Amino acid sequence: MKSKFAKNTGPASFGAHPPARLCSGRIIPKLSPLFFALFLFLIPLQVISVEETPASLQNVGINERLGNAVSLDLNFVDESGQKIPLKTYFDGKKPVILILAYYECPNICNYLLQGTVNSLAKLAWPVGEKFEVVVISIDPKETPAIAVKKREAFKNWHLLTGEEKNIQQVASEVGFQYRYEEETKQYAHGAGIFLLTPAGQLARALHGIEFSTRDLKLALVEASQGKIGSVVDRLMFYCYRYDSTNRRYVFATNLMKGGGAATVLLLGFLIFRMGRKPFQGKEKR
Repeated sequence: MKSKFAKNTGPASFGAHPPARLCSGRIIPKLSPLFFALFLFLIPLQVISVEETPASLQNVGINERLGNAVSLDLNFVDESGQKIPLKTYFDGKKPVILILAYYECPNICNYLLQGTVNSLAKLAWPVGEKFEVVVISIDPKETPAIAVKKREAFKNWHLLTGEEKNIQQVASEVGFQYRYEEETKQYAHGAGIFLLTPAGQLARALHGIEFSTRDLKLALVEASQGKIGSVVDRLMFYCYRYDSTNRRYVFATNLMKGGGAATVLLLGFLIFRMGRKPFQGKEKR
């Protein structure tokens, strides 16, 4: 594997000297021993930095496609064995939390599903009242008989299975990248939940296996397009913005600056008015 350091030893770095002259004795003697020590030290570091991401995890994760619409006409099978279109869970009024995982996952899926349960328990909004939760298994071999075993743990959730092409289409539309590993017989995938609008568009993706009450509530308010939450919740949403770098909602400092400027202007106007009143009164007398 060639490193960036090795590439820079070409003609562009040594002017007119061709690569063959590196070993001619005209360049090498001019370089200090310290340079060679540094050179030998950096080569393994470069190799490590390139190879630190295992091949099994390349092209795996969440690359959310905000604003993209999910194909709601795709058919899936619910835990009772009934074949239904995805649009069944989108009534045009409530947002939908979409989770892509698989029910017999021995690793991260269990933490994600249970973490979501714990996060939702801290909200004052029961599942099914203000929003829906839909889980789609990414394993086309899983059946409703497997999904139904999870129903007790995930009350009021919709646990779906389906054909591989439909699963892949939904995953692609929201930006969920995963791959089946033949060696381990498991799926490599990222962890997170997708917040969809009542019309089925991706409004926000929250990364991780458990979510703060503030982030979850703000994401639901955002996805609902103002259709759920109290006046305070909606005002709170306008005071925050989503920081894609830190992957959480942060206070909108620009709004604070704007509010501060407005306050100063208002105080200045009031002082100006108060200062003019005595003068105007004397003129009238």
